[in-house]
Amino acid sequence: MKKSNIEQLKKSLPQIFTQKLSSFPQDLITRESNLDSDLDVFERSLIEDLEPLNPPDFEEVRAKSAPSLEPTIDREEASRTAIDGLSGSHGPNGDLLEPFNEIGADGEFPGVPRPTTHGSIPPVDALAFYLPFHRFSPSVYGIYLIADGVKWLTRTLFFGSRNFLTPRESLALAKAFLFHHEAYHNAVEIFATRMELAHRAPVYETGARQWFQSPPSKQHEEALATGYAIDRARLALPKHKRKFAVELLKDFVLTTPQPYWYGSQVYGASSLKPNQSALQEEVLTLSTPKVQRLPSSSTWNAGLLLMSPSLARGKNFSYVVRKSSPLAHRIPLGSVYFANRRKLIKNLRTALGGGSEIAGGRHPIFLAPDGTRAPIPYGKDVDEGTLGSILKQLGIEMRPREFMRLSR
Repeated sequence: MKKSNIEQLKKSLPQIFTQKLSSFPQDLITRESNLDSDLDVFERSLIEDLEPLNPPDFEEVRAKSAPSLEPTIDREEASRTAIDGLSGSHGPNGDLLEPFNEIGADGEFPGVPRPTTHGSIPPVDALAFYLPFHRFSPSVYGIYLIADGVKWLTRTLFFGSRNFLTPRESLALAKAFLFHHEAYHNAVEIFATRMELAHRAPVYETGARQWFQSPPSKQHEEALATGYAIDRARLALPKHKRKFAVELLKDFVLTTPQPYWYGSQVYGASSLKPNQSALQEEVLTLSTPKVQRLPSSSTWNAGLLLMSPSLARGKNFSYVVRKSSPLAHRIPLGSVYFANRRKLIKNLRTALGGGSEIAGGRHPIFLAPDGTRAPIPYGKDVDEGTLGSILKQLGIEMRPREFMRLSR
């Protein structure tokens, strides 16, 4: 959902929103990314860590067909490595570190960052999280993958595949699974928003939140989000590996705590749809008691697009990591891949109502319609500090992160 749409909602239906965080915690750094983008510094480093573990003669076997062996997640090994692997976001006892803990300080909501239990597999929301626009400002809301969590899950899936998946495929599967899990939380929020527009009453902060706190196991939003993620993430791999990927993800989900592990039982349309329909019926009737219940919740299947995530089509998300994390020191996430140059030019034209690039000195110059100008460095990406300087020179009073969301 675009920022302008959210701002209009806030003006027209202020009663549907609650307390919101207006800016991102200062001790976190983020970088916009995309599921289909070329591998960048962070992602290449994950693959390089795993490539030496590949048997040199395995590529030929891997390309032909799935192995006869079943995918197996080593629960003990995965639990042991989680303690060190999530050190950028979780402490030795599994508690969330600041500022991740700060994000959920205003209360429980679907997609909130989760702690983990010492000696256990982390829940999905300990590896990624979703910030709903009902609670957070338009410039903050969205899907965030914790960089340390992506790294840990990539390794876990790679080892669980017993070398059938390449490091690159393991990474693609890991981040697609985490993205689509959080995208489902977005889908529920979009559904609630559509109901709010129709009934002019709060639905997300009433019915959706209430149902999230005490539903039947298979209708828990986290279970449905996990089942949805299994179904969608398989598409990140070649066709001959998708069935194997589903079994691998189900095996992983079965090691996670309740209610996430119920996702392995609601995978696939035949199981996901009836449980999702029940969620839709309960969310609406809990928030608007005067609405007549449907004879069968399956009637919701007629509303084909009611549960479509607004963030799925563009596949945008942000990697996020603590500034004090060892990973942050190794890979400068905040500057290496902040703003894609092509997207930057597009957003400048949107913000200024036009403009063009002209030849300059060391760098091309962006010439605005009013005659103001600013140099735009060569290269694929522009770091945050440079972007801030460009915006200032062109008289655009927006923060870099807010500016780069113009075309989301």
